[in-house]
Amino acid sequence: MITNAASAQNNSDLAGTYALGGSNPEGGSHLLVFESGEYAITYFGGMQCGHWKHKKIKENKVWFTPNSSKKQFEVFGRLDKTLKGQTRIQFNGFENGETFIHVGDAQDQEDIWKRVFNVGANGFSFPYVHTFEAPGDTIAFMAKHHDQRSSSFFTFLNHEGYNDFIAYFTGAENENQSPFSAKFKEDKLYFSVDEFSQRTPFDDDDEDIQYIRELMVQEMNREILYLNPMYNLFTDDISTNHIFNEEKGAYIDEEYYQEGEEFLINEDSFDSMSFIYAFKALNDYHTEPVKIKIEDKPIFQVYPD
Repeated sequence: MITNAASAQNNSDLAGTYALGGSNPEGGSHLLVFESGEYAITYFGGMQCGHWKHKKIKENKVWFTPNSSKKQFEVFGRLDKTLKGQTRIQFNGFENGETFIHVGDAQDQEDIWKRVFNVGANGFSFPYVHTFEAPGDTIAFMAKHHDQRSSSFFTFLNHEGYNDFIAYFTGAENENQSPFSAKFKEDKLYFSVDEFSQRTPFDDDDEDIQYIRELMVQEMNREILYLNPMYNLFTDDISTNHIFNEEKGAYIDEEYYQEGEEFLINEDSFDSMSFIYAFKALNDYHTEPVKIKIEDKPIFQVYPD
């Protein structure tokens, strides 16, 4: 259950789901307003989370403020004993901007950086995974800003000696997220004079709403990610039935696990929870710019179908 200290401003009359059209402030599909003072905008391929306040004085407006993050990149790692001197990374969201990566030791001289996706890439699929032939003592990322005049650098220090990673680029989302407001009147939110959305009260038994609540909690507490070998991310913690297997480096539900199933690809693999990896956040990083040389060939060459 989502909780928040903001109580005086909360109003159960506003809580519910609001359908959003293509011209709404964030271009989303649905706005979910929770009594706790938090909200979520769900749209194809993502979700924006934030907080809201209802200011009844004068215009009776509701102000929505996205959760901002100074960290444009996130990295989660684990140890895979089968990787010998290599580094494997699964990339999420890197197609949303001009992004670059360098894997290896921290060095003072210029290093060769790789572009993650080709310029003009389109028609993406899932997942994007690449194995680097170098140990990831440091993993450094760069993203060019939309104005192309500046860049952001994030260098993560891998103190734990992990070699299998999940990486996220959220910089493009952060740049596009701005506070917005709406006038609340007669059970409707008005984003402009003639653009409004009718409130639909929450159904306590709605599984989709519960799932979104879980996703919001996860977004605010991203220290450990649980994924199966198909890179399906699970919102719940592993159950008491999962026992950590030191040899495989994974949590196994011994009641359902079949030996070798982590290597199988079939229609049941994506949703299977009998074999789960735990990836832990790398929180030691710095943002100092460095001189770089970019290799022309990108890691992933993606063209429209």
